[in-house]
Order: sequence, then structure tokens, then C-alpha cells
Amino acid sequence: MEDLAPTAPQFAHLRFVVRDNGIGMSPDFLKTVFDPFSREENSTTSGIQGTGLGMAITKNLVDLMGGVIRAESRQGEGSVFTVELSFALPASLDEGDFWSRRGISRILVADDEEQVCLDIREMMEDTGVQVAYATDGPSAVDEAERAMARGEEFHAILLDWKMPGQSGVDTARQLRKKVGREIPILVLTAYDWSAIQEEAVAAGVDAFLPKPFFVSTFRQALEGLAAGPEDKAAPAPEDALKGLFFLVAEDNELNAEILREMLDMEGARCEVVSNGQLAVERFLEAPPDKYDMILMDVQMPVMDGYEATRRIRACGHPRAKGIPIVAMTANAFAEDVRHALDAGMNGHLSKPINMDAVRELLGRLREA
Repeated sequence: MEDLAPTAPQFAHLRFVVRDNGIGMSPDFLKTVFDPFSREENSTTSGIQGTGLGMAITKNLVDLMGGVIRAESRQGEGSVFTVELSFALPASLDEGDFWSRRGISRILVADDEEQVCLDIREMMEDTGVQVAYATDGPSAVDEAERAMARGEEFHAILLDWKMPGQSGVDTARQLRKKVGREIPILVLTAYDWSAIQEEAVAAGVDAFLPKPFFVSTFRQALEGLAAGPEDKAAPAPEDALKGLFFLVAEDNELNAEILREMLDMEGARCEVVSNGQLAVERFLEAPPDKYDMILMDVQMPVMDGYEATRRIRACGHPRAKGIPIVAMTANAFAEDVRHALDAGMNGHLSKPINMDAVRELLGRLREA
């Protein structure tokens, strides 16, 4: 096992190499070794039972984890299999101290998907923080009222933005009337929240958290709320994108043209390619100071954005590890965000792209 340079903050990038000195594989079979039901037939293997599914299953598992698997072999000498995977780093050792220092021992979570609530409860388990949950807005308000009546007020409340019947913003508005202004209320969402930010703040929402939920991002949000105005990061200036040069991978011509025009209005330039393979090629050909950021659509022909990102991160270009790569998708579900981070991307933007979101993300990356 080899510990490689991380491809994204708070992630470890590991390489696993397995070697053998067996019979090896022919060059022709090596091209299909990961295909289902693929077996090399020769005098040695003919008497060995098997379905030819082992390597196909292995590759599917590695793909699901956002990794890369490669095979090298020479007949009569053996084979080498290499797997590269990224893993989220564990929370810092002082995690428990943080929550006790902040006086946070009970939180309320409201999400119409009960599994999300249960996942958050499990992730918070090691912090010593108790998690109560509700699966709709009115139940969350009732739960908060009952807790206050018992003298066991919650120290923070997490609300899903899009819940049937009553949204997270409407729920926040009702909660503020019950719990006052002191308890932090945060909205959890997998979508671009810029469109509702003004309404949400007016309703009493203190901050937004992207899905999927991570203890580290929850902690950072609470630290930001506790910090004084002088300690908080300044908002990204309006001209933050001026003079930047973007490499854009987008197969939809209309989307690409709209994005080009929007960047042009911000004083930025871009070079557009129609698939991930071309993005990799352009990056490899470019001098180190050419591109400031890569905006990568994830669903493209020839090569998707995840694979293109993995290849860029693994190449020998001087900026392969450091250039910001941001995913662009029509959906912004938790699974999309996880795949983007696992592939080595630095962030995620939902379509249609909002320039305020691009500026905000760029500012966060520069501070990291």
C-alpha cells in the first residue's frame, strides 16, 4: 500500500498493488480481463472451474467507490493489479471536546427521508451528541416544544429544505416563534440554495449545509456562527472571476454557449470541450499557468467527468494535484456529491450554473 498526495481536502488517496508470479495473461486477454464472463482458455486453465465474473465484480466495486483499477501481465512471469481509492479522513481527535466546549449535547433533525435522520444520528454517535428526529415540519415543531417543556431544549436544529407539506424554511419560521433566536437553525439541502437564501434568513435560518451531511461541515458551520464578524470569511467580491481562464467540459452545445456568455459577462474566459477525453488532452497540453479552474460536466460521451478527473489527478502535469476541478450536474443529490469528491473533484455545482455559486465556491477553495 502507498499513501499518495490527496486529491481533495479531508480525503486520503491510497494505492494498493497486488503482484503474483503465476502464469500471467496474454496481451489480447488483458484487454478484456474486466469484462463479464471473460476467461482465458489454455492448457492450464481448462481444468479449473470458474465463471469469469471475479474481475468484473471487482472492477464494478472499485468504480462504485470512485476508484481506478489497472492490470499488467506477462505470460510466464505473473500479473500486477493496481487499485487507487480515496477515503474520507476521520474527524479530528478533539471532536468530543468541541461539542462539550460549545455546550452542544442535543440536536433535532427533520428530514422526510427517515434514513437520512438515522444516518446523521449514527455519524454523531462518537461525538456524544444526542440526536432526535422528525420526518416532517409540523412534527419537528412539536418535538421542539415538548423538549422545551421538559427543560431539555435542543442546542441546534437541522432542517431539510424540501419536505412535503411544509418546507424547511416554513418550519424554521414556526420554530423561531417557539424557541427564540438563540438556537442555531441550519437548512440541509442538496440543491443550490441561493434562490431561497434571502427568504430563509428572514425566516430565521442561520446557515446552510450541503448534503450529504458530514460532521466536519456541521462543525465548521457552527464555528462560523460562533465567530465574531471580524473572524468570518469575507464574501467573494463581485469581480472574483475577472481575468480567470476556465477549461469547461460540456457536451451540450446550448449549455456550453450559455456558460461561455455568463463567464464572459464576469470578465472571465473559457475553452470548451465536448467530452472528458478532450478535457484530459487539453489539460495535458497546457502550460501550468494556462487554466485557473476546470468546470466538468459528469455525464458526457466518450469519457465521463469522473473518469476524466481521475486521469487528470493521476497524470504527471505540474498542476495535476492542485488545479480546482468542479463537477456540474443537472441533479445535486447526495450521491452526485459523493461521486464528485471520491473522483478527486473539489466541489459541486448544480445546473443551471449560478455565477454567485461559482464565486462562493472559488472563495472557499482559495481559503482551504
